[in-house]
Amino acid sequence: MKKGRQIAVIAVFVCILAGFAASHILLPDQELSKAERRKLAALPELTKEGVLSKTYMEDMEGYLMDQFPLREELRASKAFITLALLRQKDVHQIYPFEGGLYKWEPQLKPREIEYFVDKINDISLKYLKNNQVYYSIIPDKDYYIAEKSGRPYLDYDRLFAMVNENVTEAQYIDIIGALNETAYYKTDTHWKQTSLQPVYRRLGMGMGFFPSLESWHNHALRSEYPFYGVYRGQSAILTDGERLEYMTNDATKNAVVTSAEVSGTLPVYNVENFDGLDGYDLFLNGPQAVMTIENRQADTDRELILFRDSFGSSLAPLLIDTYAKITLIDLRYIAADYLPQFVDFAEQDVLFIYSASLINGAMVLK
Repeated sequence: MKKGRQIAVIAVFVCILAGFAASHILLPDQELSKAERRKLAALPELTKEGVLSKTYMEDMEGYLMDQFPLREELRASKAFITLALLRQKDVHQIYPFEGGLYKWEPQLKPREIEYFVDKINDISLKYLKNNQVYYSIIPDKDYYIAEKSGRPYLDYDRLFAMVNENVTEAQYIDIIGALNETAYYKTDTHWKQTSLQPVYRRLGMGMGFFPSLESWHNHALRSEYPFYGVYRGQSAILTDGERLEYMTNDATKNAVVTSAEVSGTLPVYNVENFDGLDGYDLFLNGPQAVMTIENRQADTDRELILFRDSFGSSLAPLLIDTYAKITLIDLRYIAADYLPQFVDFAEQDVLFIYSASLINGAMVLK
């Protein structure tokens, strides 16, 4: 009887392995993991050189892991076991709190912050002597809940102080109090465009373009669903999708958007990108080194140069009413020394606006 049970257990185990193996062979390979926002490994080519150098086996291991059947379901199960059964507080430093997902990063990196400060000062001295130059810092969303969550958190006060005490060539516009945790997507790092009216107002007061409530309310609201943020993908903690909302008006519909990397004109909101690796790429077509937005119906000749990370992609459309031309620069994708080839620095307003997480890892800037 005991031997029969053992044989039955072994038979079931063999059937499970055989089922996974058959699924691996029969199911088509997936090119992308939208959850993890990356390309998945493809079946490596079998070559003599690859076998001798052992790269073939390494590539095959990566392929088998990436194309494993029910991979996403197993990742979600692991996250559930980690949090619910093992009672660990986070998955890859990502933790659920009050209906949202947050990531803690306790290590302040002074060298990275110094690099950021030097970058602003150097660019300002080199190119922006005839410009009105401003900067703002976007707190990470865990800034607003860190103490009550009980998790470790970055020393944001020190980060803000290090930047503000050492940026000498730009005027600071404080937007920290214009945000809270509800201004960000529950499963993502980014802020919601629809929550930026207080930010819009503070920037306007600081830069002198005096935004009006009428201009804000003249926008129509559009949305795409479901949006799953980067924290959900990285942790595999299952959460409900959200609506990614974006605001349109005549200015956003008629604006002429061009990129140094793409021929022709682009839309302000590229809805096709919502189904790509990152739904947030709907805003201004995602990462771009240099872009321009022209408002040919503007009743002003004011221009803006916006040095930004991905947060700026959703902010810039709200400023189209205010400026005849906006030039967006992402220093993660273009070195500062090459900027004169793409930008004519004259008497524009200039705003450096970056998230605290990027400032704490600023050596990605070129």
